[in-house]
Amino acid sequence: MNYRLAAIVSEETIIPAKTKVIELDMQDVVSRITLNVELEMDGTVLGDNLAAVVSNIELVDGSEVLFSMSGKECQALDYYQTGVMPYMAITDVDNNDAVITYNINFGRFLYDEKLAFDPRKFNNPQLKITHNYQACGGTPSAARMEVRAFMFDEKEVSPTGFILSKEHYQFTSGVNNTYHDIEMPTDHPTRRYMILGTAEGYACQQVVREVRISEDNLKRIPYESTVWQLLKYLRSEFPRIQEYGHFLFSDTAKAIYASPTASLVFKATGETPGNACAQASTPATMPLSIDAVVAENGAAEISGYDPHYSFIIPLGMKDEIEDWYDVTKIGNLKLRTRAGSAGILGTVEVVTEQYRAY
Repeated sequence: MNYRLAAIVSEETIIPAKTKVIELDMQDVVSRITLNVELEMDGTVLGDNLAAVVSNIELVDGSEVLFSMSGKECQALDYYQTGVMPYMAITDVDNNDAVITYNINFGRFLYDEKLAFDPRKFNNPQLKITHNYQACGGTPSAARMEVRAFMFDEKEVSPTGFILSKEHYQFTSGVNNTYHDIEMPTDHPTRRYMILGTAEGYACQQVVREVRISEDNLKRIPYESTVWQLLKYLRSEFPRIQEYGHFLFSDTAKAIYASPTASLVFKATGETPGNACAQASTPATMPLSIDAVVAENGAAEISGYDPHYSFIIPLGMKDEIEDWYDVTKIGNLKLRTRAGSAGILGTVEVVTEQYRAY
């Protein structure tokens, strides 16, 4: 067969919290690494998105960082890379299993022959996963993790490089209209920037109002936009996110977390015929505030945009490497952000996606 799905780590418990280090000693080329976490819930009300249970995923070769970001960043970037959110089974119901998926994509698409991770090009590649099964605010009674690799098998490929994705910078956005200048890397051609403007109860454009890219001390300004203008374009290009879950609904307002954070729609049904569940406010923000006529278990669909308060700045035609932003020719490259009305409450994370040639 041309391809193979291999177990890097077979299912194992992830209690207690720690950083797991995995030696990547395979000899075959890898297109994607997938991490799955399962939590056996105990009915505790959650205080964060389930994706928070993995705080950092890092791929290193000695001192060289080949991938590095939080679980939430990883999921958001996956959405912009593939057009779909990684699989999530959301629940807070006692004895139900929640499932959280994280994908590290090394190519423009699964089994990309030109861009993939070739472990033979490195001395001692290691995957490091920092996890805490209680970081979602709940107290699961059990927690498990498995790691798998989508690999080329009988098909011989010679990739020219891979997509190097990592968090470049993190800061507090600041009071309304505060500017923040960030020196951006110029070592590899760049496919896109992803920015997360996170503040619970607000939209990302309320944390980051404007973005600007400038070259060589303002000699050129290739990109300048309000985030709201950018979001209108992105929501036309990327599909609406739909997630599903099972919850213990309450007859008083209760917080529910999902990946989308804007243009939210919530639909739910309880076990009792005619039991209505509703958003406490419209337009809704994340976390959702939900209450029901009858306190009982029920199912819900949650949809929206801007996963984990994120948006991207596209820097070329996403599938044509030659068209990506060649920052290696630039002496000085800066990204400037302008804080929005919720900036003082918000954290900004800047992620880069680059072409790392072999």
